[in-house]
Amino acid sequence: MGLDEAHESRHWKVKKPDGSQLEPANLQVLRQWVSSHQIGPDDLVINEDLADWIRASEVLELFDLFDKQAVSLPPGGPGHPPKETKEPPGAPVEVEVPDCAYHAGRKATEICVGCGKFICEECRERIEGKVYCRRCGAEKQAGVEPGAPVGPRAEAQIISTGTSKPRTSGIAIASAVIACISVAAAVLLILPNYRVPVAPAAAFIAFVAVLSGAVALNRIRAGGGALRGRPFALSGLIAGCIVLSVSLVSVAFFSGRPRPAQQAGSGQFTGLEQVIPSRRGGSVSQPARGQAPPELTEQLREEREATAQQLLTEVEKHLAEDRLEQAISTARTILGLYPDTETAKLVQERLPALEQALELRRAEAEEMRRQNEALSQQRFEHAMKMYSEDNRATALDLLKSIVENYPDTKAAEQAGAEIAKIERAVADQEMKRLDELASELAAQAEQKMEAEQYADAAGLYREILSKYSTTPTASAAQSRLQEAELLARDPAEREFRTIQKALEAGTYEELIALLQEFLAEYPESDRTEEAATLLAESERKKKVADSLYQFGHAYFEEGKYNLAVGRYEKLINEHPKSQWISQAEQEYDEALRMLQE
Repeated sequence: MGLDEAHESRHWKVKKPDGSQLEPANLQVLRQWVSSHQIGPDDLVINEDLADWIRASEVLELFDLFDKQAVSLPPGGPGHPPKETKEPPGAPVEVEVPDCAYHAGRKATEICVGCGKFICEECRERIEGKVYCRRCGAEKQAGVEPGAPVGPRAEAQIISTGTSKPRTSGIAIASAVIACISVAAAVLLILPNYRVPVAPAAAFIAFVAVLSGAVALNRIRAGGGALRGRPFALSGLIAGCIVLSVSLVSVAFFSGRPRPAQQAGSGQFTGLEQVIPSRRGGSVSQPARGQAPPELTEQLREEREATAQQLLTEVEKHLAEDRLEQAISTARTILGLYPDTETAKLVQERLPALEQALELRRAEAEEMRRQNEALSQQRFEHAMKMYSEDNRATALDLLKSIVENYPDTKAAEQAGAEIAKIERAVADQEMKRLDELASELAAQAEQKMEAEQYADAAGLYREILSKYSTTPTASAAQSRLQEAELLARDPAEREFRTIQKALEAGTYEELIALLQEFLAEYPESDRTEEAATLLAESERKKKVADSLYQFGHAYFEEGKYNLAVGRYEKLINEHPKSQWISQAEQEYDEALRMLQE
């Protein structure tokens, strides 16, 4: 394949099996390294257009050089003889040594096996028999493998992770489009004059749709959610199968029947055999029915070769875009549809190398997954140790870093659960602290309410609702705020609150006096009806209590102590707010003493 200016401008990096790297280099220097055997076919290379390392033997621009070193097909493509690539006379054989990566203008003498950068004598550090730059040497001494990718970010440079947004498979869309074309071609089968010539073309187009749909479904299934487009692939597959079946039936049924025009004109040329002399021995041979002329067969072969070449171009495009699975799938399509072409022979020899590279990539991805699992689990255990030592902030940061950097690991799932647990504990602790502050304000507000400083109490309740609205104390403060505001603005409410206090400690006589005064002063108050009810109840109880004391006192004076004790007990137990309680208790004790004598 020719090398254009765009290919020449790429900067390549090379990774050796021992971990050392060569960088940077353009394509010309890369070819010189291959020619001088500094790079082998199994060494890994990458440039700015590739998202992952590939084997040097997979670079299309290096096919011709590796073909000199091993037996392979000519890189010029099928049907072309192998071309010997000759370096121009006087071309330099040795690679120009670049400057030190850390000292501009100073020639490099070594290559760091960790990062692959060129370094000078001053920057060199030899550890365990290997050469490192100062930065990689420090990482090596700290126990970290220099240049080793760590975390999902590094993994994203090697393999495509599952966190990206699923994309629609182009092959699935192509299958649906090709199936639509085959359906349009199958419509022509209705016309008698088009059945025989159109049926093979419709069958071929339908076969391509079926094959594309099957390939797309296989790739969508193997993609693990990274690809979508299953409806397109199924549509193309099903429609293609239907059209293919109809086309094959049409070919089998109508190919042996003469066309209407032939049937109509068959009687006009009944004497044709008499006009054309029959030559036994085959001096004049006619092509058999269904057999294409020699020139048509050659043309068809060239067309198939050209189509296979187009698919090979797609393979090369997939390789350049680091879509190895797509490249292998397209290569298998070439082998399936055009096995007799020269392109298929080339693909047949190159396909094992591509499949081996794909297996290697998957193995590297699995190894990276295991490394990430180990690192994330180690960090999780350290975070839990910090949490057990009551270093909650550090533990929380470590757990969040696991979820962020290793989202697909088991440790990330465990870290997410621990984060939720810690955050709930922190929230509960904070809620407890806020509720304690709100309770202090509520206690102050209650003191203001007892002191009848209702405006101040309302202000404290508002502060609770403003600063600590989510606390349990704030829920109770809402009703207390309404009560404080009502007492602050309504004197009738304040007076009635005094009456309510008297219900607990005052006598019937005191309560009756307060209620009568309230009804006289606030006849239009909302509490008027309630006050009137309390007044009537208090007067009734006072009357009963007075009667009990009067009867008890009369029995006591007459010496009927049994009857007196009964009245006094009823008075003391049922009417403790009577004004006669103290006198009744004295006479009750005296009556009991007299009964005991």
